[in-house]
Amino acid sequence: LVEEELTIKVSEKVEKLLGEYSNIKVIQTGSTADNPNGVKPEDRTKKAQNANPNLCIQIYFRDGDTAGVETIYKQGDDISQQLAEILSNNLSSSMGLTNLGAGTDKDKCKDSEGNSASLSIIENAAITGYPSVVAMGGNLNKDPDASLIQGDGTDKYAQAIVKSIDEYFKADHSGLVAVEDEKTTYKDSIESRIINMKYVTQEK
Repeated sequence: LVEEELTIKVSEKVEKLLGEYSNIKVIQTGSTADNPNGVKPEDRTKKAQNANPNLCIQIYFRDGDTAGVETIYKQGDDISQQLAEILSNNLSSSMGLTNLGAGTDKDKCKDSEGNSASLSIIENAAITGYPSVVAMGGNLNKDPDASLIQGDGTDKYAQAIVKSIDEYFKADHSGLVAVEDEKTTYKDSIESRIINMKYVTQEK
C-alpha cells in the first residue's frame, strides 16, 4: 500500500463524485496521476489560497501503531473544527473503522520526542477565510484498516468526503469563530441572513 498512489485515487474519486454537482468546482492542490511525484507543502498552501475556495480538505492515510480514522484542524479554529468533526464521523461510519475523532494540530501532531508540531499545509480560517482540515483515512500498516483500504476503502473514503461537504454546507454556522494571535475574527461560511425583529410586550 503506497500512500501517494492511494491519496491520488481517493482525490480523483472525490472529484468524479462532485462532478455530479453543477455548482461545485474541484481544484487539486496535491499530487495527481499526471504529477505523481508530489507537490511541496508550501506550494499546496499557495495554490489553495490562490483558488480562494469555500473549504479545503487534505487527503492522507495514517501509519504507526494505532488503527482508525481521524481529522486535524488548527487550534482555536472553530470554523474548521465543525468540518473536521463532520468528516471524522462520516469517515468512521462509511469505512467502518474506529473513529479517533477530530483534534487540533497541537493535540494530534507530535514529533518523535512527543512535542507538539503544526502541519504547514493547513491554516487558520481567520487567516485564509475558509475552513481547512486534514483527513487521515485509516492506517496502512494495521488491520482491519489495511485490508479495507486494499479492497473498496478508497471508494468509501471518497464517499465520506462528499457526504461531509454536503452536510457542512447545510449545517448551522452561526457563532463559529476563528482565532489568530489573541484576536478573534468572525467569518460567515454561508451567506448572511437578515432577520427583521419587532418588540412585543410581555402581555402579547
